[in-house]
Amino acid sequence: MRNQALKEALEARQQLEAQLRRVEQLIADKDQLNRDLEASLAAVRAQEEQIRHEQHEQQQLRQTILELSAPVLPVLEKVVVMPLVGSFSAERAEEMVTALLNGIERHRARVVVLDVTGVQVIDTAVAHVIVEAAGASRLLGTTPVLVGIGPEIAQTLVGLGVDLRTIETKADLKAGVEYAMQLLEKLR
Repeated sequence: MRNQALKEALEARQQLEAQLRRVEQLIADKDQLNRDLEASLAAVRAQEEQIRHEQHEQQQLRQTILELSAPVLPVLEKVVVMPLVGSFSAERAEEMVTALLNGIERHRARVVVLDVTGVQVIDTAVAHVIVEAAGASRLLGTTPVLVGIGPEIAQTLVGLGVDLRTIETKADLKAGVEYAMQLLEKLR
């Protein structure tokens, strides 16, 4: 009987030791899982940081492209020129108007000359952009002057029924800048 009790105690001890080894293995597995999770989390954070960095670079690139595609150029004190070139999507039009308004504020402009010499085709959308840009600049206390309208564009604007009565128009950039100078003289 004593042998039997000893045998049972030995078996119970072996079972406890086996369970202890299983528990130790589970703890080791848990620790490894925690290390793996921490490594994965660090990798995700690094990827998020890389994405933020790339997004920042893309934003800077977009800003540079905008500045190059819709520059606001100070030509005289209180006079800026924005040459409009190429075609306009809705997004580019919005960015152009934003760049114009920021340029007016930055240069404390009183006259803005919108030069459409480089616009090949004026459709309703482009005409709307021009009118919107002029109206927004007027709200900032700036007088808009539209220059560079050729015969085909003039016909198109008339055909579209675009009302440009609220925008001063001049034949070319030189005439627009001369008008701006005269206007500034009157304002002094």
